Amino acid sequence: MALLGWNTYACSTERPTLTTATAGTAGTPSAAGAMTGGVPATGGTGGSGGLGLGTAGSISVDGGGGLLVDASGLGGEGGEGTCAGEEHAAELIPLDMYIMLDRSLSMYARTSAGITKWDAVTQALGSFATDPRSDGIGVGIQYFPANQPCIADDDCDSGLCYLKACRTSRSVDPSRPGLIPCSRDAECPMAGDTCVPLGGCGDQSCVSLDTTCDNQETCTAVTRSVCTSQTVCTLSDYITPETPIALLPGAADDLVDSLARYAPAQSPFGLTPTGPALEGAIAHAQQWAETHPERRVIVVLATDGAPTGGCTPSGRAEIAALAAVAAGATIPVRTFTVGVFSPIAEDDLDSLEGPDNIRAIAAAGDGEAFVISDQSDVVQEFVTALNGIRGVGLSCDYQIPIPQGGIALDYGRVNVEFKPSEDADVETIPFVEDPADCDDEGGWFYTMTGNTPSGIRVCGATCARLNTTVTGTVAIRVGCETKIKDVT
Repeated sequence: MALLGWNTYACSTERPTLTTATAGTAGTPSAAGAMTGGVPATGGTGGSGGLGLGTAGSISVDGGGGLLVDASGLGGEGGEGTCAGEEHAAELIPLDMYIMLDRSLSMYARTSAGITKWDAVTQALGSFATDPRSDGIGVGIQYFPANQPCIADDDCDSGLCYLKACRTSRSVDPSRPGLIPCSRDAECPMAGDTCVPLGGCGDQSCVSLDTTCDNQETCTAVTRSVCTSQTVCTLSDYITPETPIALLPGAADDLVDSLARYAPAQSPFGLTPTGPALEGAIAHAQQWAETHPERRVIVVLATDGAPTGGCTPSGRAEIAALAAVAAGATIPVRTFTVGVFSPIAEDDLDSLEGPDNIRAIAAAGDGEAFVISDQSDVVQEFVTALNGIRGVGLSCDYQIPIPQGGIALDYGRVNVEFKPSEDADVETIPFVEDPADCDDEGGWFYTMTGNTPSGIRVCGATCARLNTTVTGTVAIRVGCETKIKDVT
């Protein structure tokens, strides 16, 4: 994206002369919309040769919670053509990301580069957090499953305290998760494997105590770990962040430290309780948005598999419904997804489940899904996905400007304008009453907090165009009758 400087530009340097004005007809309130409130009403129509003046703009709320706007008319010949209005730079709404990261046992499976999915994903998140282009974005993180800490088997209601793991002397299938927990040799899945104490060397797990790991640290037995057979399904375990949302670059160190922390914190183990994890992430994001109305918060769900663990909700439709409700809430929260999966086999329907799940969740949550093959450069692909999410989150939402002189804003007299280049003509992007009316021609609409517009969001097609421009600029003009998209 290269909307350089977000500069302003003018389509007129003079305001119309208020002489020999003739009264225009009053603006008419529209029907209220379910999400965006009513469409801005048409203002008064100017009389011939004079300045058209409609009734004074006003805002009211109908019984159904929609926004009704009565816009005053302003125009020259026939009420059109001479409005200059008041131009404001298009200021982006600051973005916050709340990341819910999968740390299930399958994240120990290796990618084609020879590193685990966990290592690849955490490297990518670290790169994103320290990238200067991320400065000013708020980022927080939590992990799932929520692991129950322990120092002995007696600390676990069932299962083992993960203090031993299977070790094999043979080459292992790179796609097979490593470090299988055990209490004795017979519990290891392959003949010849031995059950040995689990160790750690910095941020790595190991099973050969007192040896030197790849990072040149010594493998030392762990004394604290997590229970093996308990998948935590409690919503409260996922609402509170491991690392609270805070602004980059200042928050980068805390985030990177959290990602590198060894068991019983972030070391991958357990199943995949996607339902309660996403529900908790959305709940925290909504709480954050309520206390930070000047910012836009989104949820990023990163995973490598379909839901497992017996938690509810577990079905695709039920989990996607969580995202849909959040996107349509009074304070909307969008959900984006990133998944790292093995290549899809045409004759293996199970291999479709993970990618299809995250696509459904993102679509329902008014976000976007990024599907990554574990046979690709996962680190770079994951960074690219995060950059894409950052670009969408930053480039599609704008602040509603405050008119000069303390005048109350008339929501029926706001326009979004785009100038593709310095020599190009100014384009007025049309307003759509309902986000469902967004199509390939684009447009914009108001995001709402309760019954009041809280921001301006452009449709997907318009957002994509703004993301690809190199010399274009965007401005918000107030005081001129809103150009409404004809969807008939």
